[in-house]
Amino acid sequence: MGSPSDTTHAVPTHQRITSSKQWVLEQRREPVGRHGSGRAAGTPAAPATDRETKRRLKELETARLQLEYDSVKQENDKLKKVIGRLRQEIQAYSGLVANEQPERLQPLEELLVNKSKRRKKSLEEVELSDEVGPQSAVTSDDVLLMNTLTDVLAQMDQP
Repeated sequence: MGSPSDTTHAVPTHQRITSSKQWVLEQRREPVGRHGSGRAAGTPAAPATDRETKRRLKELETARLQLEYDSVKQENDKLKKVIGRLRQEIQAYSGLVANEQPERLQPLEELLVNKSKRRKKSLEEVELSDEVGPQSAVTSDDVLLMNTLTDVLAQMDQP
């Protein structure tokens, strides 16, 4: 302990004189070391507001996903109803074609086309076309189409 440079070991760290650069670095390190995190000691409400914000964001996201789920489910239910109606129409028409009772057969256009106002134009266009008339007879192509549709519907029912 004879030299002046040895005295720095005997002096406690908090009493030692340091350069301004060392002091700034030590000050930056101290809050992290003392409190265990990078936050300032005077903001205890910040974590509570962060939690509240995250909770509200999660609630909003859950509500948005629930609305999306409900709309998809509603659309799915509508499609299932349409498929059910088509299945009934195909079965009824296929049964009539198989029994070959032409007097009871409705024209294919009347059976499969909805007669609402928005579809009347398409029905008129079908009647005007050369390929299919308003009272066209059932052909083997119609039977093939009905069988194909029945097969497709059966495949849709399988998981």
